[in-house]
Amino acid sequence: MTMRTIKYFFDFIDGQEQWLNKMSQNGYRLVKCGKLIYEFEKCTPNEYEYAVELVGQMSERKRKEYQDLFEELEYKVFTKNLNINFSFGKIKFRPWGNGWGKITTSPGSYNKELLIIETLMSESKFEIHTDIEDKLIAYQNVINSLLYAVIMMIVLIAVSFVSNEQVFEEVLWGIRAILILFTVMWAVPLVKLISKKLSLKEESKISER
Repeated sequence: MTMRTIKYFFDFIDGQEQWLNKMSQNGYRLVKCGKLIYEFEKCTPNEYEYAVELVGQMSERKRKEYQDLFEELEYKVFTKNLNINFSFGKIKFRPWGNGWGKITTSPGSYNKELLIIETLMSESKFEIHTDIEDKLIAYQNVINSLLYAVIMMIVLIAVSFVSNEQVFEEVLWGIRAILILFTVMWAVPLVKLISKKLSLKEESKISER
């Protein structure tokens, strides 16, 4: 028997990862995911463990090679969208990407910005990155994407104040309220991640002494 649920994560790494592992603890294994819909089937509680990785900064070739690497190691891998986009034959510019990762297309890496990696539960916590430098790079990639989202929301809020049309003032305040809400929803995980990165940097300095 399968169960479907609709969900979107502004905290698309830690928030999504914690939720998937909570579902596993409750005896539900991920079998399929779409833009907003997650499909689960019953399993033994705590049988599986999940990690979420941002790969949207990579080119499509590198993203595919990275995914293939996990699949060759017999991990189950799901691709997941970062934003809610419905498109085909679309080209998008990602300022926070690396190299050719700044350009994404559909078909291609568009709506495949995240990898959800499943493994059997073990005694030690499943981590994609164990090296401190690799963790710092992964954190910075997520910080860049969240920072871009927050800056874009702030720009849109600022632009909404340019209009002098009093007729639309009530509508504009409604739009501003939504934009402010989105800004806060992305800013919260951004601040948390910056804090985690700074703590990890301090940890690395102590270990080097």
